[in-house]
Amino acid sequence: MLLKNASFYYDDKLRVADIRLKDSLITEIQENLSPTDNEEVIECANLFVLPSLIDLSVTCLESYENLRQKAFKGGVGLLNIFNHAQSNIKNIMAIKDNQLEDIATLKNQGGEILIAQSDVFLELISHYAKSYNLPLLVSLENAFQSLNSGELAYELGQSFIDNAFENTYLVRFMEVSRALGIPMLLDKINSIATLELTKTFNHLGANLQAQVPLSHLVLDESVVKNYEPRFKIAPPLRDKKSQNALQVALGNNEISMLTSQHVHKNSNAQLFEESAFGCESIEYAFSVAYTFLVQKNIMSLQQLIKVMAFNQAKFLGLNSGAIKENKLANLIIVDLDAKKKVSNKNSPFYDLELQGVVQRMILEGQTAFLKGGVCEKS
Repeated sequence: MLLKNASFYYDDKLRVADIRLKDSLITEIQENLSPTDNEEVIECANLFVLPSLIDLSVTCLESYENLRQKAFKGGVGLLNIFNHAQSNIKNIMAIKDNQLEDIATLKNQGGEILIAQSDVFLELISHYAKSYNLPLLVSLENAFQSLNSGELAYELGQSFIDNAFENTYLVRFMEVSRALGIPMLLDKINSIATLELTKTFNHLGANLQAQVPLSHLVLDESVVKNYEPRFKIAPPLRDKKSQNALQVALGNNEISMLTSQHVHKNSNAQLFEESAFGCESIEYAFSVAYTFLVQKNIMSLQQLIKVMAFNQAKFLGLNSGAIKENKLANLIIVDLDAKKKVSNKNSPFYDLELQGVVQRMILEGQTAFLKGGVCEKS
């Protein structure tokens, strides 16, 4: 496959050139490449080519194929799906039915990432991660409430999370990372206090990265006032001041990764109180990030690539996440000027107009998704 006249970033420098894909890899990058016999040619003038996104925090409560197609539309090519055998990234859930899993066996069967859902068995989980050189994703399963503690929770009379206790469990993991030198990715981070603790422990020798839900950078808890079930998200949204602080932290490179935190939302529940927690978001991942974070100058397009593709690939030791020779040809082709309106009424982004639309998903050199009528073979 030959991508002609592509705009892309190469080592953070904007380039316009041709990109040849062969045998799952990016094999050539230069201007005016000529197609070989029977080579598929994709004209990419006025389009942008980026590494396909990687999402490390997805829950599948729908058919796998439905989730996969949503992800492709959102520019996400690789998914770490909790408790699902078809996860692109083969994960090991450290605890199952309140018992420690056989981590050694699961690692030998191809496990790529270890997920800790609580601090139970913390010592054993940590030693397995260190001994087997497994990246550790700390994604704590909390009994989430509808709101964080504060004025809005009291005003609406909703149950809330007391902010005084939210970091109690995470600090234990932070100290283990410092003491044992274990790389950890802290999931669902949504407060500046947690980011400050992460920085402090890193200064003391820990190896911690923070992953923040995209929704918490784009929305604040004021949307909950209308009691629409689509805004019942776990962890709950924060106030405007906290949202702004997270955006500043993102711009300052204090947030390593972003996640859609996608969880399928059931449309049957009409009442906020009866609705399950969920976040229909992965279908709009790239467009939401580009519209509300890049277009509003909170971060650059290069930063978007880092926090949604490059850093994830590096954390997992994957040969992807960048456009360079001999990297896996996992790419998306995007029209940065195209616009679309979110039509999914279960999404927290419903009815918002987004800019930047994914036209094609390429995985290991083969087209996996093609938006109809655009970016066709020449």
